Amino acid sequence: MQRWLIVFALAGLPLVGAGPDQPARPPEGPGRLVGAFKALAVDQQLVKDAKAAIQSYFTSLKLETVLEAEVQVVAGSNFRLTCEVREPVGAGIWRFVIWRRLDGTWRLTSARRRGDVPAAPAPGNP
Repeated sequence: MQRWLIVFALAGLPLVGAGPDQPARPPEGPGRLVGAFKALAVDQQLVKDAKAAIQSYFTSLKLETVLEAEVQVVAGSNFRLTCEVREPVGAGIWRFVIWRRLDGTWRLTSARRRGDVPAAPAPGNP
């Protein structure tokens, strides 16, 4: 009986560090959650490694430009890249997730076509 009273008493305690002026969870917003993807500057080494990982699975795709890069720390790192890709039938926007393992090897874990590359405006039209 005493064990149940202790459980009920502990269940009513507030979270450690929580108070009227202190939230019990981290503030919401981009990049503030543990394990969330965070913006990453695109560098030449990242582009080189991404091309190799993508082309090991999709030999017909050619990565043209990395438009956006994000990183997530896991057992290694996940890189989520939004890229302009040359396809056999034209160009498209793709999103790839590439996992860099702790041993330094890379593996493509996700690839989704997001749409077509927007057409460039005609000369003289903004």
